Amino acid sequence: MTGGRPYRAEEIETISIRTNRQIYDLVSAPVEQKREPQTIVDARFSIAYNVAVALATGDVFIDDFTEEAIRRPDVIAISRLVHPETAAECEIPELGTHGLIKVEIRLRDGSVLQGQIDYPKGNPRNPMSRDEIQAKFVKCVSRSGRTALAGRAQAILRAIDGLPEQDGPFSSLLGLLCD
Repeated sequence: MTGGRPYRAEEIETISIRTNRQIYDLVSAPVEQKREPQTIVDARFSIAYNVAVALATGDVFIDDFTEEAIRRPDVIAISRLVHPETAAECEIPELGTHGLIKVEIRLRDGSVLQGQIDYPKGNPRNPMSRDEIQAKFVKCVSRSGRTALAGRAQAILRAIDGLPEQDGPFSSLLGLLCD
């Protein structure tokens, strides 16, 4: 929907998020608490916070769930613009408990960004691409605190890519994974 382009609160007029009742109760209520999470757990279960992070930075990752990160003024300013609501059209039993999520972002320049999520990224019906998996692996390893392992991330990916063709032991991969 945004192509990863970051936005500032000053560029956004309002953000409307429509979900089914179950999703609303889990990640949208109480609205004011979800807009300004006070704990890391509150932030993880806040659609307003997660959407705000995605808009402010172009991505959402583990670094966005620290005591410092959940208090970022630029993210909270965007989070305050989120208006979640339940919508009958999002109650679709075939989609399971996640239901349909519809997002509309009205920008101050008059443009409107719209999107919907039938299945979250990583769901078997909305799988990550090979490139997305590899990028996430590299990002996770780089934040693992295991410097030596992080330095071998690309070599590990190459070894994994070669696994389907290998008939023998996985000694080359194991050697890369061990510090």
